[in-house]
Amino acid sequence: MSFPAVLAAVGSAVGCLVGIYLFNRPARSLPRRVVVFSRYPSAGTTKTRLIPKLGSFGAALAQRHMTEKMLTTANTLRETIADVELRYWGGTKQLVQTWLKCLGIRGICRQQANGDLGFKMASAFKDAFREGASWVIIVGSDIPGISREIMGESFEKLREGKNGMVLGAALDGGYYLVGLSKDVSNCVENVEDLFCGAGIEWGTSAVFAQQWRRAEELGVSVGKLSTSLSDVDFPQDLSVFDRDLGTVVWKDLVSPSWSIIVPTLNESHQIESTLQNCIENADCSDRLEIIIVDGGSTDSTIELVEKFGKGVENVSIKVIRSEPGRGKQLHNGVINSTNENLLFLHADTRLPQGYDVTAFETLATPGVKLGAFRFNLDALQENKAMEWWLRLRLQMVQWGTRHRSEKALLPYGDQAYFIRRKDYDDVGGFRPIPLMEDYEFLLRVRSVAKERVRIADGPGTTTSARRWLKRGYIRTTGFNTFILAAYHCGVSPETLARWYYGK
Repeated sequence: MSFPAVLAAVGSAVGCLVGIYLFNRPARSLPRRVVVFSRYPSAGTTKTRLIPKLGSFGAALAQRHMTEKMLTTANTLRETIADVELRYWGGTKQLVQTWLKCLGIRGICRQQANGDLGFKMASAFKDAFREGASWVIIVGSDIPGISREIMGESFEKLREGKNGMVLGAALDGGYYLVGLSKDVSNCVENVEDLFCGAGIEWGTSAVFAQQWRRAEELGVSVGKLSTSLSDVDFPQDLSVFDRDLGTVVWKDLVSPSWSIIVPTLNESHQIESTLQNCIENADCSDRLEIIIVDGGSTDSTIELVEKFGKGVENVSIKVIRSEPGRGKQLHNGVINSTNENLLFLHADTRLPQGYDVTAFETLATPGVKLGAFRFNLDALQENKAMEWWLRLRLQMVQWGTRHRSEKALLPYGDQAYFIRRKDYDDVGGFRPIPLMEDYEFLLRVRSVAKERVRIADGPGTTTSARRWLKRGYIRTTGFNTFILAAYHCGVSPETLARWYYGK
């Protein structure tokens, strides 16, 4: 072997060893750490005292919203001064890690220790100090009023050295934040002594006073934060949820309101059945708003919608005129919508029974930002006398679409996307492009993690098979694949639209 070859081999081996070390070495610990205590938001096991008011899914979703707000707030400190750790109860580590990944948070993830609350907190403090942290604060996830400024004040009090412990008083007599300095070990031999044993009755209105007294008995100086906050434990606390969360109100957790946005262009042959399907298959039709965004129909589409709307009670049906192009139409539909939850429906797609509740439950899954329904073709359900060779081809289309959407989590717009308004705004909404608007939007939702997308359980939507019946299976599927490849090669949506529509 020549000398250059030997040198290259040695260099490669050294590079591998360095890479293995860098990959496996412990993460650098910052001197400050925020530990968020929370439960994994599973329906029926989370925020049970809110279930009589919100229902099991609503209570779980409330827990999810509050936890995500707390983690997001803590994460604003992560890049500069503080590590973030989630101590969870319930669920599995994989589920919780996926949740954090979908939030874009690279924090530490650990299950809470067994034992009472005092022992759980003591364990969290000990682990953080052992890993190099000097000042640690623990916050609960059900106090949505905790801000970055409050966290910063806590660390400042600990860093100054005057206080070994800081407490944030809750209005119910407990505390919403507790912080410790590593120097507290000079006064207390075991951190457990501060939180465990007799003298602290967890879950009562005396906890704050008892904790303060316990710390003083052990020689630990305590500092009190300047802000007192209320937690969200009981139905009477839901006004706090509305005030401090800011992005959702509790009533939308009980009976979610939906804005269904339907782009149209010369759909007079089916628009009435589309509207009828939206209303009949909703479990809570009085919480619907249907927005027809017309791109310049020259048939009777608008007249039929307006006539249909006059004969319907308790459902708002609006007609918005827009420039043509599905991206522009969907964007204009959102601008003119008023509800918290958005569902985007093609005029030739039919929604399943109870779609509004199914979509709501899908979005309640931690980490999920965008949902869609399972794909079905109408011809396979309606035409039982179809020739076997044609049925086989349509079954191949249906199978391939389901595989792409359910395994690769790449559903398209004909599966009826649904999303919360805040998440829609966060990713920038639909771009005003004439083609590929659904795919481009989907990729932005998935940019942090593909697990942000979920296919709803149940029978799914039913989409018209007219394209495959008219153009043929091979031609339609091949052309769609070509359009997708051209998009990834940088061909503009405007050019793709001319190719796709033939003009």
